[in-house]
Amino acid sequence: MNKPIWLVRAGRTGHQENAALEHNLVAIGWEDLGDLTDIEDRDELIELYEETYLEDKARAISNMANQIWRFAKEIQIGDYVVLPLKTEPVIAIGQVTGPYEFNTKITDEVRHI
Repeated sequence: MNKPIWLVRAGRTGHQENAALEHNLVAIGWEDLGDLTDIEDRDELIELYEETYLEDKARAISNMANQIWRFAKEIQIGDYVVLPLKTEPVIAIGQVTGPYEFNTKITDEVRHI
């Protein structure tokens, strides 16, 4: 069976790379959104995003919300992920072993894993 391959970035500047590699995980930013586990559809996520990031324009909101939705709701156990590093010319490759999780124990900048 073919599995999807997802591109996940460890923050715009790579600030989540060390935690991702050290803890063997992938993560996204947008920490201020809080736990997305109970978000049921994209419209609900877009509304939450608009309330949280007031300065973003409508087109950016739609783009960002779609990225977040894919990470939290579409990536499945068994899928592959690639993480191009910004801090060195390397691409980390892994396979998803668990569901989306909102974690507050790793670092302040790594919440959505």
